Amino acid sequence: MNSKIDNIQLYLKNIIDKRVSTQKYKIIIIKNSYFFVIHKGYEEKFYTSGHKDIKGWYSGILSFSKADPDLFHIFISDIYYNQLSTEDLFLKIVYQIIMHLNFDYLKLKYKKSRKQLYNYLKNNLPKNIEINDLAIDNLLNSKEDLTLFHKAGIIIPHMSLFTLLDRLPASDKDIIYLNEIQTHLEPFEYMIEDHEEHQLEHHHETHEHY
Repeated sequence: MNSKIDNIQLYLKNIIDKRVSTQKYKIIIIKNSYFFVIHKGYEEKFYTSGHKDIKGWYSGILSFSKADPDLFHIFISDIYYNQLSTEDLFLKIVYQIIMHLNFDYLKLKYKKSRKQLYNYLKNNLPKNIEINDLAIDNLLNSKEDLTLFHKAGIIIPHMSLFTLLDRLPASDKDIIYLNEIQTHLEPFEYMIEDHEEHQLEHHHETHEHY
């Protein structure tokens, strides 16, 4: 695992745009878990209905900033981490940072935003990172997330990840590995995955940045 994240950190430092390359971040890799962004209006239902019929979408990567707006937290499922190549995961992390920095072109309609994202990456990423239409498609419309959650034993709603920011172990390191996520969350803050039942009740939709 270390060689992949080490390379990603090196790539991040070599991005030409200093807004991105100097962004302070912590990457938190969580074992045997996947993430679920609950649609607005369904958060209370998660706590009161036994996790039944909750609408939202799955993601192997989510990011938040909290008390310190200069420090950006990126949560990654280890299932997602292991599935993606170093280059694809690097692009996913860069995209999370770009959304955090709220670049103006992200507010444009999809086709224009996509084109400007392509141009930005082409001009700012290290030369050994190839940017083409397929890479952009994988970045914006990840097909991995459609199926990878099936491999997880624990599903963590986005609200619980946000709460987890206050419970992370103190560390000066940029990378944190959480092997036992249940020791950091209360039982009502996560779901034990019942794959057969879960397929029927939850809805997967196009990813958004939360």
